[in-house]
Amino acid sequence: MTQDKLIVVASHKDIGLKPLDYPYKEVYRIEENTEHNFQNIITSLEGIKNPTLTWSEYPAFYSVFPLPENIKFFGLNHYRCTLDLTNNNYSTFYYDKRYDFYMNQIKEFDNYLDKIVIPKTEYFDTSLWNQLIPWIQNSKDIDVLSAACSFFDQIIKDEFVVDSKDLLQNSREWHGRNLFMGEVDFANRWYTISYQLIKFLDQFDGKIFCDPRWGAYIVERFFSLYVMLLKNKIPNKVIEQQIIWFH
Repeated sequence: MTQDKLIVVASHKDIGLKPLDYPYKEVYRIEENTEHNFQNIITSLEGIKNPTLTWSEYPAFYSVFPLPENIKFFGLNHYRCTLDLTNNNYSTFYYDKRYDFYMNQIKEFDNYLDKIVIPKTEYFDTSLWNQLIPWIQNSKDIDVLSAACSFFDQIIKDEFVVDSKDLLQNSREWHGRNLFMGEVDFANRWYTISYQLIKFLDQFDGKIFCDPRWGAYIVERFFSLYVMLLKNKIPNKVIEQQIIWFH
């Protein structure tokens, strides 16, 4: 069997169920000196001072890069949620259905080799900008968001001329959870963009924020913004699918 597909499943806890088989790779983010029996773990990001908890699923994402040249299909999922390529009529399943559901998805992968699959659009009562304020409201450097927007605009300037601060302040449209599957070129590009963004955010002392995952929440909004820009530019390439939650 040619192993040309890879879906990273980011985890931070053991749910006590059968691990997923190829093409899934479950990668556990654990804190240093934590006892574990996990096969694939990540405890730190090279050159990053804030703990892995700050960046949530991104340490698991980065752990497989650079991707092997033979990979034709890539994805980032979570241990408790994935994108549904089978178009069933449900949004939740019990954990005991998790293995079968994930493995049943595989037969659909070849239909999305040249696509970018993202979560369906959600609309919120408040802007993406205002959603972030509660997590960083204790910061003496509340303008970290403005600085991050300016930095992000520079990263993507060759693709989009954009005022991300204005977009975040005025957009209620969200493609959440950092979930995606499909085109490898997109995976490589988002790896590069997000890692630069995290390196920029890492200059701030995470202790000044009121939530230890402040960094992940910020990057998640930029992920939503980036795929929204792509969706507007190449609508036939960006496919929205329902998120399936396990509980």
